[in-house]
Amino acid sequence: MKVAVLLSTYNGEKYLREQLDSLFKQTISVFVLVRDDGSTDSTREILEEYKNQRALNWYGGKNLRSAKSFWDLLANAPEAEYYAFCDQDDVWFEDKIERALNALDKLKGDAPLLYCSNALVADENLRPLGNLIESKKIYTDFAHSLVYSLAPGCTFVFNNVAKNEMLKYDMDANSVIIHDWLAHKIISMLGRVIYDNEPTIFYRQHGNNVIGAQKKGIAGFFKRIKRFLNGSSAFVRSENAKSLLSVYRNQIDAEAADTLKMVAHYRTDKKLKRKFIKCKQFKIDMKNNVCLKILIRLNKV
Repeated sequence: MKVAVLLSTYNGEKYLREQLDSLFKQTISVFVLVRDDGSTDSTREILEEYKNQRALNWYGGKNLRSAKSFWDLLANAPEAEYYAFCDQDDVWFEDKIERALNALDKLKGDAPLLYCSNALVADENLRPLGNLIESKKIYTDFAHSLVYSLAPGCTFVFNNVAKNEMLKYDMDANSVIIHDWLAHKIISMLGRVIYDNEPTIFYRQHGNNVIGAQKKGIAGFFKRIKRFLNGSSAFVRSENAKSLLSVYRNQIDAEAADTLKMVAHYRTDKKLKRKFIKCKQFKIDMKNNVCLKILIRLNKV
């Protein structure tokens, strides 16, 4: 069984060796493909060192930033049964891939499949700080994927069918969104998503994280609201829904198409906005439900 790990690097010299070592300590052997996104430190020298010693290959390119760099990796990935996204600064538990494949193998078929898991947040020295996801109720359906993220992309393991479906989405022609958010939406729309509440990685937090763990509690809640209101997250979900509808219109059923249309066009259609506000498909808890209704009214989703 071939598993290809897809890793995008950028000036990752500080933690890269530790992460690579954890990949090659997996209980199931993996092949690692790395795209370096224009590093100016010693990252490329480290990759060359591992290329000569391990089952690793790498190539470089101009700085595309994270989302497009990972999508380029998808396009250049070798044929494999399963693929996994990987960040340069985490450390994987030794049974991460084995645990994922055990879960995915129970769902054999020709549908796109995605496994994701909880993560153990750690400081830069890998001192544990607690689980990233504390929610008691986890939603893996398509509707929730359009509005909420599920788990960090560095825990994602998906099958070849999923990879091929994802590559139909051209980031140069469609709305650009974080690669793992997009993968989650596409696979939940066309196939199945499995969530494992057991952590499978050390999710390292340091000063240079591209995204990292979000603040929890009231502080985290208001920080998310501020991102929407200030524009950094405004319209991302509705614009992405438009793109998903355009690319996959002929592959989805009427219910999924209606859900996409509602999220994509609520800002210009008062009837769809009222429907979106009343829709029960997106419910999580009182705090998030109220927040979503406010943001819909303000045209900020």
